[in-house]
Amino acid sequence: MKYLFCALLAALLAGCDDSEVFYSVRYDIVKAQVRIVTQPPVDPEAPDAAPAADPGGDAPLVRELELPGGGCYLLDYTRYDGGRLTVRTSADASPVTGEFDRQPAAKTLTFRYDGQETTYTMERYTDEATGTSCVMLSTDLTDSYRELYPDEYIVEAFRYEYTSTRY
Repeated sequence: MKYLFCALLAALLAGCDDSEVFYSVRYDIVKAQVRIVTQPPVDPEAPDAAPAADPGGDAPLVRELELPGGGCYLLDYTRYDGGRLTVRTSADASPVTGEFDRQPAAKTLTFRYDGQETTYTMERYTDEATGTSCVMLSTDLTDSYRELYPDEYIVEAFRYEYTSTRY
């Protein structure tokens, strides 16, 4: 009897299509920004390694660049820890497909599309207009920005994408 049950279960599982979507979630981006923190260079000649003289002072400089909203991520779970990803970089952009991974109950998502792999952290923010707790996706761009702007003394750079999806 046990072998018959195992054979029946194996036959059922073999007939399952792993591309079947059993859950979907969509993250519509309503606002996006990049936050960059720079620090004046340290003067190696100074006895206490203090930041070099800077006309703006030697406190870190924080810049926030507003980016256009629009676009979305559509996650189709075809397995318990991920599945198909559809990305629209703006409201009128053509969709790009890829895949994503997310361990159950984890706050991080990994998106792979267009030859790139990006890890996002899911955070909570409160939508000021509605008072609703929504999902904000953030990703660390520090290494990329240091490579692009080697003379800027970048301490950190993060991209924040505010969505209309409830947290």
